[in-house]
Amino acid sequence: MFRRDNNKFVKTAGVVPPGLTAVERNSSYNGLPMTVVLALIVSIATIFFSMRIYVRSTLIKRLGWDDDSVSGPYGKHLWNVSLAEFVGERLATIQYVMQVSTTPTLGLIKLSIFMLYYDIFNVLSWVRWMIRISAALSSAFYLALTIFNFYVMTPRSGQTIAERFGSEAVIEASKVSIPTTSVGLGIDIILFLMPFIVIFRLQMKRNQKIRASMAFIVGFLAILGSTLSLIFKVQTYGDPDPTYHFILVCFFL
Repeated sequence: MFRRDNNKFVKTAGVVPPGLTAVERNSSYNGLPMTVVLALIVSIATIFFSMRIYVRSTLIKRLGWDDDSVSGPYGKHLWNVSLAEFVGERLATIQYVMQVSTTPTLGLIKLSIFMLYYDIFNVLSWVRWMIRISAALSSAFYLALTIFNFYVMTPRSGQTIAERFGSEAVIEASKVSIPTTSVGLGIDIILFLMPFIVIFRLQMKRNQKIRASMAFIVGFLAILGSTLSLIFKVQTYGDPDPTYHFILVCFFL
């Protein structure tokens, strides 16, 4: 059973704070701008993915092994979310799936990029070792974080998912989100810089190096997304209105 004195968010769910204007009281997040941005990003991603498949199937004429690895109350102010909705199994299940699936997904995506780099630059011995070490450290980090999230978030015997998410252990575990996001940003920066370091050390004309580097410039979007996610997590840490702001953190994750 939930007790209101166990969780600060449970205490405030469905309770309107004093001093709100009528607009603040009834406002909810406008999802249209996010939908437009998401549609744009998906379109760009589809174009790049199609280019990759075209190059693989038409020019290289083979697919690589790295090719295979590749709503609710959110958006509402917490005071407009009833206590029953906030501590219900529906919201808790959404949170659980997000928590235990996001980390391994990010880890596998970054591992597939390291494998792509290995496939492209494996003729250079020092590059092979750099990729192996970076991929191993990245995979170890995301594997450890996946195990940690699964252990902390999974309900114990006799607990429901909602009761587990209202426990003190889960609240304490959320404190690692900022440092782990910072590590993820560092890995994104390594992934972005690695091909440029290799290309600009090759014996090629400068304009050829620049053209070759342009194929990897899309990695900047990953850095941008991780940076925005980190900024939002820092700004909303301890936020008394998590259901309203958390959707932005997830969007830029």
